[in-house]
Amino acid sequence: MTTINGCDSIQNLDITIFMSKSNNLTTNICEGESYYGYTKSGIYKDTFMISNGCDSIRILDLMVIPKYEHFITQIICEGSSYNGHKVSGIYIDTFQSILSCDSIVKLNLSVTPIYKIFQKIDLCEGQNYNGHNQTGIYVDTFNSISGCDSILNTELIFHPVSSSNTSFNLCEGESYQGHSRSGIYIDTFQSTFGCGSLAILEINFYPKHQSNLEISLCFGEKFNGHSNQGIYIDSSASIHGCDSILILDLKINPIYNLTNSISICEGENYLGHAKSGFYIDSFKTSLGCDSIINVNLKVNPNQVSKQNVFLCPDQFVLIQGNIINSPGIYHDTLQSSLSCDSIVILDLKYANPYFLAPDTIVCQTNEITLFPQGQLLQWPDNSTNPVKRFSESVTYWAKIIDEHGCELLDSITIQFNSNYFIPNVFSPNYDGLNDYFFPIIDEENIEKFLFTIFDRWGNLLYSTTDPKAKGWDGSFKGKEVNPGVYVYYCEIQSTYCPKIILKGDVTLLR
Repeated sequence: MTTINGCDSIQNLDITIFMSKSNNLTTNICEGESYYGYTKSGIYKDTFMISNGCDSIRILDLMVIPKYEHFITQIICEGSSYNGHKVSGIYIDTFQSILSCDSIVKLNLSVTPIYKIFQKIDLCEGQNYNGHNQTGIYVDTFNSISGCDSILNTELIFHPVSSSNTSFNLCEGESYQGHSRSGIYIDTFQSTFGCGSLAILEINFYPKHQSNLEISLCFGEKFNGHSNQGIYIDSSASIHGCDSILILDLKINPIYNLTNSISICEGENYLGHAKSGFYIDSFKTSLGCDSIINVNLKVNPNQVSKQNVFLCPDQFVLIQGNIINSPGIYHDTLQSSLSCDSIVILDLKYANPYFLAPDTIVCQTNEITLFPQGQLLQWPDNSTNPVKRFSESVTYWAKIIDEHGCELLDSITIQFNSNYFIPNVFSPNYDGLNDYFFPIIDEENIEKFLFTIFDRWGNLLYSTTDPKAKGWDGSFKGKEVNPGVYVYYCEIQSTYCPKIILKGDVTLLR
């Protein structure tokens, strides 16, 4: 710019530009309410001026939620309720919907009453009413046309049917009220409540009896005062007072008395008696009378003897047709002179053919001595010396005569076990020959074992307790030792030998 004097004039201007504001708003209101003066759903745009003089625009998305009204007509039975209401009427309830606006429910409620009916009925015994046949008050519930209960109270009174029972016993030829035959006669009368009243008359006519009776008695008994055999006619009144004629044919049976002498064997019985003595027994005969038997009973004993028999191995005995050739207790039953059993108990024993010791295994370092029992006849070498000693494996036999006179032959096998060998030189050069130093043991039943190697200064180079180990390979702590002489020590204990100690030296070559 140029001043009035023609000089330059400079002016600085600071300008600030303000932006217009825009606001978007979405909201819901209930019917009857307003928002910024608006009461209907729609999108409204309003412009305002803010403090800096610029426009501010508001865009409103408004939704008006209507009020809901619901009408319900409901019928319930007396005593029931609907939403807490128990009396007929119109009820208006206001609830809040899920959008927080009012929801109005109008209820038209009708309450249907329950009907109660009372009745009294008289009936006769034997009748029934609706399935009831006893006096009492019965309550039955039914559904009315409206679906509610209808209660019927019924008082039932059952009146008994009265009856009278009369019984008469008459004799043949008599009558009662014109009736002359046995039977039941019933007359019916009417009572106050229309129920029947019965008169029951039972008449029994009994004939005059004539009966024939046959009776058998034992001697000394009586029937109706009669004790002698014959025919008797007796007349008496029956239990019903009518005449009864009895024709009695009476027979008298005798009583028997017998004496017997009886012999039986021990273990048997006669009429239940098993011991000697005099017994009196009474029995009934086929006619039912006593029969007395006097028994003089003698019980003969069975004879029992015991025999001890010794046999040689090739001998046998015959018992009841059976060949017996094994030891044991045997029973043989014979018949004595009194026809009773004679029992022989035979204790059969056989001479022992095994008089030498059983086959045995002994230690290599020991010896065994044989002492055959009985009279020695011969050894295999024709010697008769009763004592034999052995120090090596052999099968030997001997022949003797025992105390029962049996000639017996027995043999024994003696095996000397536990053979041990320890070499005195080995060469651990890994050629597969003689590379390890270890005892050679011909024995399976090793119980304890120890094998050790020392140098000449007493240092332990190798030790094991395993009898099946490979042995010493000529090294100590993984390094080969120098050729030379080394000392070994070995302990062995087996089933057949006590502890054996073997020690010596071995030469190592390379």
